[in-house]
Amino acid sequence: MTEAEMRILEMLAQHKITAEQAGRLLEASAEGEVTELGADAQRTMTKLGQMLARGLGAGKREGSWTEAREEAGERIERAERGFEMPPESALVVTVKDGSVKVVQQKQGDRASLRSSGDGVSMRRAGRQYFLDVKGSPEEVELDIPPVKSLTVDVAGGRAVLAEVKADSTVRLKGGSFVSRGFAGNLSGKCLGGSMHVAGKVRGIDLKCMGGSVTVGELVIVQGEHRIKTMGGSISLGVSRQASLKMRTKTLGGNVTTDIPAMRRNEGVRSSVSEYKVGAGAAVLNVKALGGNVDVHWSR
Repeated sequence: MTEAEMRILEMLAQHKITAEQAGRLLEASAEGEVTELGADAQRTMTKLGQMLARGLGAGKREGSWTEAREEAGERIERAERGFEMPPESALVVTVKDGSVKVVQQKQGDRASLRSSGDGVSMRRAGRQYFLDVKGSPEEVELDIPPVKSLTVDVAGGRAVLAEVKADSTVRLKGGSFVSRGFAGNLSGKCLGGSMHVAGKVRGIDLKCMGGSVTVGELVIVQGEHRIKTMGGSISLGVSRQASLKMRTKTLGGNVTTDIPAMRRNEGVRSSVSEYKVGAGAAVLNVKALGGNVDVHWSR
């Protein structure tokens, strides 16, 4: 382990930096590849993962991803009566200590918001729509027609998607995110909290630090994709209809799978394995740095 990485761990132990800051610094350091990593350092990376999980799992919120967006666009008055949302629309949902449910309706239906109390705001800027929920005591429900893309930012609280079939970006900082009947590309970042996606995922780009992510079914057949965890846990279901080569690398972390390995390389520094599903047309890189990844056949 490098001197810089040891210094980062010391600062974390002395509470001079937060678990999130330590994760970012160590992740940047790990990208440069650790030149020496023996059993002691492996154990240290595992302990780091546990510290990150504890530090971020409580859902402490140090800032938000969406502060600059909160006043974007023009307010939609009486959104509960319904409003137009064209097929090419992009929806951004921000939740801070509240609860939101987004339900996809049929093409051509009008969107409608089932709550307009304090702390709830619906805005529009061209074909971008913004729903902001801050500390609303009741669940806010937004019915929408099919949209092109969706971004969900959760800093505490809960966001639920029902049958939303659109390319989605999820940024979770404490709290929970659940998507049922998903279909599309999924990208996101999980800093504490839990993310559960049930449905068909055509593309994935996920980073997890100190949280847990469950993805129901990967149906990837093209492109390059990546998953990384540091102090978090990720569970992936892979469809037998997928076509991909999966390369896993562990550094103080652990990858388990019931997919037969093509090649394994157990080194002092790290463990690397390769797997093939179907024709192997796509590429999926999985890296576990002080975290755990479980890859299995979807049911």
